[in-house]
Amino acid sequence: MKPLAIDIETSAQLLNIESKTLVEILQKKEIEGVKIGNEWRVSVFVLSKILNTTADEILEYLEDLYLAQRIEEVETEPSYSPEEGRKEYEKILSQG
Repeated sequence: MKPLAIDIETSAQLLNIESKTLVEILQKKEIEGVKIGNEWRVSVFVLSKILNTTADEILEYLEDLYLAQRIEEVETEPSYSPEEGRKEYEKILSQG
């Protein structure tokens, strides 16, 4: 399920402003947000209205951003040939 309420950091990134600035804007009720416990969230529908786009486009952008972050995380991990991978796997299993 895709999130419809976006955290402050991501919302601020989409709006190209600092998280602290976004919190101040939300506290002043200049834009609509939801505070759950101590955490603010902004609806993708509110963001899409501000950015003059669609919620689907925002969600697609966030998916691409998430995927890029995951790719960046694994790029530094070693890669193995099939035989090297099998040996590494067997080594891990034997440590079990």
